[in-house]
Amino acid sequence: MRLIRFCLPVVLVFGSTGSVTSAQAGQTLADKFGALEAVRQMSISPDGTQVAYVGPRASGGQALYIADVVKGGLPKPIIGASRTGERLHWCAWASDTRLVCMMSLVTTDGINLLGFNRMISLDADGNNVARLSPGSNSNSLSIVQNGGTVIDWDVAGKPGSVLMTRSFVPEQTIGSNITKEEQGLAVELVDPRTLKRQIIEKPRRTASEYISDGHGTVRIMGMRDINDSGRIQAQVRYMYRKPSDTEWLPLSTVAMSAVGQTSGFEPYAVDHASNVANGFDAVNGFMGLYSVALDGSGK
Repeated sequence: MRLIRFCLPVVLVFGSTGSVTSAQAGQTLADKFGALEAVRQMSISPDGTQVAYVGPRASGGQALYIADVVKGGLPKPIIGASRTGERLHWCAWASDTRLVCMMSLVTTDGINLLGFNRMISLDADGNNVARLSPGSNSNSLSIVQNGGTVIDWDVAGKPGSVLMTRSFVPEQTIGSNITKEEQGLAVELVDPRTLKRQIIEKPRRTASEYISDGHGTVRIMGMRDINDSGRIQAQVRYMYRKPSDTEWLPLSTVAMSAVGQTSGFEPYAVDHASNVANGFDAVNGFMGLYSVALDGSGK
């Protein structure tokens, strides 16, 4: 680990007219080191004409700003998060005119703190805001805290649509025998403008993660086993599919030690052209970047 020592200048003030007092100097220093980052996250529109970025609001919280790099001018604030416990994490372009953003909220049920994240979509001018995360309803047997996330922005033959994960919970209609037993993490094809959705990967109770190939095909699935008492296990089993195949095959198992160190190949992305999974694995106390073939050879 590289250690960096910061040497701060000492300002001696003798009370001369126009000089900076020690209180002013301290305030200036506090302003510099206490200032929030001007840009938390940034995304460029597919046509390259607009930039969307998340930054702090003068009144508190975060805001989405849009800047036109062709016409110029000051960035325009579009939407913001300022309520207590609310946070705007990121926004990205699904098309030249439509954005998808992730927001989170920490609230309480009167006893416990509960965290939620939700995906929304909106036009570049801030109009037509819509929620992409379905969440729970009056028939749901439990709450949905995980609002999902986008795993693929470039679905072949579906311009402007995205692949999103979605958490399903069982449902039962009061006063009838109508029930929905679907439970677990799924993948849906979602149109951020029309809100039309189609299930691509059915809900799986033990699924914890899906990885696409960047062209609209899910190639890797992470699974966490559940023991007899209903507790989710720490280790993650990763499965993969060969190109144009539906059978899930074992890829790797990632385990975490008591001190937080992981072992086993952990995939992060799939290279469509090379048909490999890129990810990390521990070796001799260090983390290495590896590629593993997804053709059945395991190379």
